Amino acid sequence: MVILERESVLAPEVEPAWTPQVVAGRAPTADVPVEMGVEGAHDDVMDGLEALVRVLRYPELIFGPPSVRPAHVNAKPLDWDCVAKQLADCFEQWQGRCSDLHFQLHLGAAVLRKHGIKICSGGPWIVFMDEEGPLHVFIQLSVDVAPGQVSRLNHELDDQVIDADAQDSGCFCFCFCSGKSAVDDADVASDKPID
Repeated sequence: MVILERESVLAPEVEPAWTPQVVAGRAPTADVPVEMGVEGAHDDVMDGLEALVRVLRYPELIFGPPSVRPAHVNAKPLDWDCVAKQLADCFEQWQGRCSDLHFQLHLGAAVLRKHGIKICSGGPWIVFMDEEGPLHVFIQLSVDVAPGQVSRLNHELDDQVIDADAQDSGCFCFCFCSGKSAVDDADVASDKPID
């Protein structure tokens, strides 16, 4: 098992990789490019790998600026070249597409925007596992909410993925987790109930 984490670096001034579009005859479930989740939209498995890695490295590109609450991180910093290679291997083994994960990240950003929730300062926690069969990637993004509220956000994200018919091939799992505990931290304001 390889455990990777993002170093804490602010994103350079970069335009977001995707712009929202509406597909005729289909109501979008969120402010995301719905055509990215449609079968055959991107035939090349690695189409968008560079943009995907950039969004993972700088999630504020689509999730907006982070809060002051720190993210759950691991002590070992990410090697982004290794992340790109591992993602490419994972998508190849599962016949998945970069655009599927990128689309789910956009759905997640829309869920957070809907509730006015920010990501935590830090970045995603990424784990690649290949001990018992094909390679899998698990991505957790820390959000500025109490631990008890995270499951509601993840359920809403899952509903958005299903509604958009954007289920992945099984090679990755993207979800939210609560940021580091800040019970005594007066700066953390998002421990209020989710609407």
